[in-house]
Amino acid sequence: MTTPAPILRPLATAMVLACTCALLATVLTGRSSASTSDEAAPSRAALDDIGVVTYNVLVHRSPGALRQEVARLAARPDVDVIGWQEANKLVHRPRSGGATPLQTLQAHGFQTATFGKPKEPISWRASEFELVSTARHHMCRPAPRRARVNFPAKWLNVVTLRDRQTGHLMSVTNVHVAHSAEAWRTRPGRFSRLATAACAKRIYRQLARLWPTLPGRYVVAAGDWNFDYKTDRRRKPVGGMARTLGPLTVSNWQLLGYRPKARTVTMRQNHRPSRLIDWVLVNRQDVASGEVRPLAHAVLRGYRSDHRPVLLRLALH
Repeated sequence: MTTPAPILRPLATAMVLACTCALLATVLTGRSSASTSDEAAPSRAALDDIGVVTYNVLVHRSPGALRQEVARLAARPDVDVIGWQEANKLVHRPRSGGATPLQTLQAHGFQTATFGKPKEPISWRASEFELVSTARHHMCRPAPRRARVNFPAKWLNVVTLRDRQTGHLMSVTNVHVAHSAEAWRTRPGRFSRLATAACAKRIYRQLARLWPTLPGRYVVAAGDWNFDYKTDRRRKPVGGMARTLGPLTVSNWQLLGYRPKARTVTMRQNHRPSRLIDWVLVNRQDVASGEVRPLAHAVLRGYRSDHRPVLLRLALH
């Protein structure tokens, strides 16, 4: 789903609330089977509403180009939390001089946890949240020396934030799964036979183990999962997202649906046009209890990475 304009706050009308509840009660035809765990409790007034974005900004982008992307995304009033992937150059100064992308984020009111090596940093709007703690969990080792697909060690980054309006805590995780985990060219919905597939399975498994232990009233996850949501839901491969994380989490795609040709990757020569590999995950029990209610989501256009940002708006109760 694509929305050209920001999704503004506060929550608009009772009609919008009613439509949102209806979306939760029914999973779109042909997408997945209905589940009582996806149904929200009776609606009540939201304490706050937030926008969570996951965005792979492409490791090869120059600092100047990244600065433009950062400024555009941070200027949106409906964005409060951003999980970045491949953001190595967030702290690099453009050749033309001026602010770094990280300083540009700060100028727009965002604070950022870089975890020492800013590949998968997490940013939040300082007027909405204050930082309580950070954590970094090792997920898998680097690729073997002679692996066909090279990748570094993979980490799960976590920030725990306090909502300035309610005082409630929320943990946000961010991870980048190495590419080619899915054999999408020849066997869509199946894992490849590469080392990256074993790493992906380990990441999904480790996150499922850590998920119940993450602090806070709410837990959300940003990520480039490098596995298509549609084929994962259809095939449900052993060790995949649906089987491993499905009992604990629900994605923006499952909650709010998608258009048949929607995609979050844009490099046609390397990816099928309709792949959805960037997801925002929400704690399944929070949705079932009505503590978290999805409002809207969007694949944001006009950004120049090989991925598109995915925005999910949530009401917190």
